[in-house]
Amino acid sequence: MPEAKFQFYVVIFQYFLMEENGLFCIFSQGFKNCIRAYFSMQQNEVIELHSKIAEQMEKAETQLRELEEISYHFEQSNQFLKLKDVLG
Repeated sequence: MPEAKFQFYVVIFQYFLMEENGLFCIFSQGFKNCIRAYFSMQQNEVIELHSKIAEQMEKAETQLRELEEISYHFEQSNQFLKLKDVLG
């Protein structure tokens, strides 16, 4: 997605998003459900997305809040061995 288009969406939907260090989180469950319905995301696609997010977060400098996020994404993507590594 081009940067200008991305920024356009961020401005429009800023009330549904939380941003920290360039990472965006949708904190409205209703908005999250609308996005999933619009893009017709199947459960396996959601699992794959959580997996990719966790793997990218693992590469970054780890902070306490990020550990919580990484463990959430590994749990959501059913990668329990990696979750065990994070928690262990």
